[in-house]
Amino acid sequence: MDTVHTERQTGFIYLAAPYSMNNTAPGAMRQWRYEVVTKVAAGLMQAGITVYSPVTHGYALTHTGKIGAQTTEWWLNHCLGMLSKASGLFVLRLPEWNKSLGVQTEIQFAEANNIPIIHIDCDEDPFNMEKIK
Repeated sequence: MDTVHTERQTGFIYLAAPYSMNNTAPGAMRQWRYEVVTKVAAGLMQAGITVYSPVTHGYALTHTGKIGAQTTEWWLNHCLGMLSKASGLFVLRLPEWNKSLGVQTEIQFAEANNIPIIHIDCDEDPFNMEKIK
């Protein structure tokens, strides 16, 4: 992880992960993903890595900032703007990460813009919340 952070010397790591699956994921799955991604982001921060988690950020804005439901395209516009400023992309490979339009778009964007990518595996059962507490 330190390689990506030091290659560009400045900036932050963008933490990509599946969340809503184009607004089709059940509420329990979205909640689980939010909690896992936020814990990973916190762990990265505690390790001294500056990180931006669009799932954590978007969840807070949607639930407390009164943004309300938005389209996938609306979120991607914001997310790609943030990713364009990132030093690196970490992809948290939660279940269905490879089917997520958002994650796949973020990977393609990073590749096209020479943003280094690191994949983080996550083999957790998506509904076993006890494993992540």
